Amino acid sequence: MKLKRTLPLAMIMMVSGAAQATDACCGSLFGDDEHGFDRVESERNRSNQIVRQTNFQVSQHLASMIFQPLSTGTLANSGNKMAASSDGSSIIDSLWNSSTYTHLKDDDGSRTDYSTDLYQFVTGVDKQFGDFYVGSALTYVYGNTQQPLNDNNTNTVAITPYAAYKLTDWAFFSLLGSYNYTGSDNNDGPFDFDTHQFLTEVNLNGAYSVGAFTLKGRGGFRYNHTYISMLNSADSDYDELTWIGDVQMDFKVIDNLTVYTGALYEYKDQESFSLASTSLNGTEIHDGVVYIRGGVDYQVRPGLYLGVTGFTDVNDDDNNLYNVGMNVRLDL
Repeated sequence: MKLKRTLPLAMIMMVSGAAQATDACCGSLFGDDEHGFDRVESERNRSNQIVRQTNFQVSQHLASMIFQPLSTGTLANSGNKMAASSDGSSIIDSLWNSSTYTHLKDDDGSRTDYSTDLYQFVTGVDKQFGDFYVGSALTYVYGNTQQPLNDNNTNTVAITPYAAYKLTDWAFFSLLGSYNYTGSDNNDGPFDFDTHQFLTEVNLNGAYSVGAFTLKGRGGFRYNHTYISMLNSADSDYDELTWIGDVQMDFKVIDNLTVYTGALYEYKDQESFSLASTSLNGTEIHDGVVYIRGGVDYQVRPGLYLGVTGFTDVNDDDNNLYNVGMNVRLDL
């Protein structure tokens, strides 16, 4: 009879002890809020790079197309097929593509420690109507992030309509908007997430050419609202305002070959994100980062251009960024 009374008690103690051990050792495995915080930190770095890359490629395309007559040599006289095609005889005037690889890595030794690889493809088409240019770009990005309890694969699609108005031969105004969607597949458990981004960017662009040198610049701002929905963890959303300054120097080596170097400056006013129904909050960001680049553009034949470029950060204390890519543009 004594055994019958003690057996249930022993079983209760065993079950209780096992539950406590599971909670102590493996509780974070089921999506606690601290690891949810880490996932938001790495995800916003990943999604911000995608936005930066897409918008940069749209801006570079518009500048190379609109400012092309400022260059010297035969390109200035015969290569600007966009101006000739603005009579409306074709449905589109230009088709372009940018394919890039980006490596992002945590650089501050924090608990957020992550490493992300992004394979990004941006394709755009546009049409000229006098001094107006309208177009749209479609972006697809495959990403892989390795992080404690956050080894995931992501797929991102984005649509980015854009427009520009040429003020003079050396200045134009540009506007773009975008919606980005990301879905993830987490290899460490039920920690999948969806990211929705809504953004707009406004820029004033200018250029000045002397001999074989052309100086280009742009200044503007980007507003971005991001919402992240995470499985088995609290959702998050935040707003971000980024001030943009960019300068680039082109040098025409020969008529169909141009080399360039440039620098992009972004100053972020990013609010502190919060995880719903928790006391955890991310830090506000009020900081500026400089990115430098270099590249080569080559005219294969009139209306067909190829380019390669490299891109990295200079002073980001939190992340390391390395980017290489290839660009193609066809004027129809």
